[in-house]
Amino acid sequence: MAAHPHDWKLRPDAQRTLAKRAFQLSTTMHILRYPVVMTKTSVVVDQDIAREAAAILGTKTLRDTIDAALREIVQAKRRLELVALLSSEGRFDFGAAEQAWGGHE
Repeated sequence: MAAHPHDWKLRPDAQRTLAKRAFQLSTTMHILRYPVVMTKTSVVVDQDIAREAAAILGTKTLRDTIDAALREIVQAKRRLELVALLSSEGRFDFGAAEQAWGGHE
């Protein structure tokens, strides 16, 4: 029988990697909320797609929409990297929870 996701236990090396990645993500999110470097530029923007993106993102201005869209792209890539890391073969010891409660594999 397959282990329940809540029963998964990370190996120590995976815990360290995950903790390091979580710190990097939180640090990056902090930087994205409080931009350090900003540039002013002029671009031609498709107004139809900008309105649709604003509706999805819940933003009011074009600048907020562009910033939110860029943040979402970066965060989506990082989420995919984290999923890939967590789904690597051998990252979890599925029998650990059962053994902890006196069960047998």
